[in-house]
Amino acid sequence: MPHLQLWKGKWRVRKPIPISAQAVIGRGQYLTRGLGTANRAEADRLAISVLAEFQDIIERARRGDWPPLDAEGAEIIAYKWAGWAAKHDPDYLPGEYREPVFASEGEFTASVTAYLAEDWPSIKSGKKGFETVKGFARGECTI
Repeated sequence: MPHLQLWKGKWRVRKPIPISAQAVIGRGQYLTRGLGTANRAEADRLAISVLAEFQDIIERARRGDWPPLDAEGAEIIAYKWAGWAAKHDPDYLPGEYREPVFASEGEFTASVTAYLAEDWPSIKSGKKGFETVKGFARGECTI
């Protein structure tokens, strides 16, 4: 089994991360997980699912869909965006909450894009996470 390493008497999986994906994943050169066994045959069996998970992480990072974003996380980000967008309205008064209002879909998308680039740079325009946040953001404003 590739990427197995005996470490302090037990086996672990240690898969290299391509340089292009390291910053996105937020790790160094390797994804590593201990398998909790000193038995090589058991380590070979356990490594299969770990390697599949590691490969999925690397592929998501290459596509720009890392870290994964669930609906609850996207909804929270959209809520925070609404506060950010309201504060960027020229008519904003401190302490006042108002729903952001946009003249067009393009203006709305530009606002979401600017917020995510500033506060959530791992969520890239055109990717699934971006579209999920944008969908929740649509419910936080008027277009």
